[in-house]
Amino acid sequence: MSASDVKAQRDRRRDTALHVRAVLDTALDAVISMDATGRVTFWNPRAEQIFGWSRDEAIGKPVAELIIPPALRAAHSAGLARYLRTGEGKLLNRRVEMTAARRDGSTVPVELALVAVREGEYHTFSAFLRDITERKRAEAERDRLFAAADKARTEAEAASRAKDEFLATLSHELRTPLTSIVGWVYLLRSGRLDAAGVARGLETIDRNAMLQAQLVSDILDMSRIMAARFRLNVRPVALAPVVAAAIDNLVPAAGAKGIRLQPILDPSAGIVSGDADRLQQVVWNLLSNAIKFTPEEGQVTVKARRVLDDVVITVVDTGAGISPEFLPYVFERFRQQDGATTRRHGGLGLGLAIVRHLIELHGGKVEAWSAGAGAGATFTVTVPVTPVHIASGEADVQPTYSSSPTASVTR
Repeated sequence: MSASDVKAQRDRRRDTALHVRAVLDTALDAVISMDATGRVTFWNPRAEQIFGWSRDEAIGKPVAELIIPPALRAAHSAGLARYLRTGEGKLLNRRVEMTAARRDGSTVPVELALVAVREGEYHTFSAFLRDITERKRAEAERDRLFAAADKARTEAEAASRAKDEFLATLSHELRTPLTSIVGWVYLLRSGRLDAAGVARGLETIDRNAMLQAQLVSDILDMSRIMAARFRLNVRPVALAPVVAAAIDNLVPAAGAKGIRLQPILDPSAGIVSGDADRLQQVVWNLLSNAIKFTPEEGQVTVKARRVLDDVVITVVDTGAGISPEFLPYVFERFRQQDGATTRRHGGLGLGLAIVRHLIELHGGKVEAWSAGAGAGATFTVTVPVTPVHIASGEADVQPTYSSSPTASVTR
């Protein structure tokens, strides 16, 4: 080969090397090469940007000290030694995702492609690393959206089932008193009843008509609450007498089951701004619920007291209790702890949902607690003593709760 041919060949190799160097220097991925000792022999500008080390700082240093997290350095050294001994490596000639370290101590997710070249006894390794931070963020957001969509679907299905169950309960509860009324009306019209039978029939008709009226009233209340068209007749109210009035109304129901109804009321508990009738409805609902789920010879305790700037009403029963799984949902619409229990005790189960909304309209809160099934339950209502600003004596009060269709009924 002539001298001119040798020079031309040398020039071509130089041009090729310059071209390859230019390509690697402008690559969008970090390109890092190391020798058989694990020391850096090439470090492109993108590697500088991702890992924070300049080319001059990186060349000649062990790559493990620059980009391998401390927890992975032993595995890196073992893998390098294994390749030099056997010619095999787990990471060679494939794409893998891993975590790399930066100069400032932070980490970055990367996609790695590693190749090895052997020329006689000389080994060189080239790694191509792509920063996949944005991709990981997008994947995490996608997973979050999938999870949210799946949760929403599950909740929608549960709400749909709960509404179906509620409609079935509604039809049963409305039909039961109506059947009794129709039956007794037929007997009264027949003229075959004596005076005692007539009195019993009229009493039964009256009781079932009142029950049906209460069911319809609960449905209308919940409908107005969901439509944010509930009206409160707001004025200064002493809560202790309101609680006492609700207790008086339920003494016969408690007595019929032999339940001891124990009031502990502080007459100086305080004055709140609210609707006396609706606050009495709250206490009545809580008490009637406690009496319903408390077995015979049980006890229901009602307390009203001042705690700092609030009036706190507590209803404690020795009844069926609430399971830990259901406790977070006890005030939600269209949710029932046990359909069999609901059927055994009757009612639509709207009482506690109405309680929550009424108390929130008064700027307060209601909470439930139970040690579990059979351990009784405690309901605590908190209403602020500080007067609530109302534009007029009777006004539309805008609720502070969400009208989400997932809210429900009873325990």
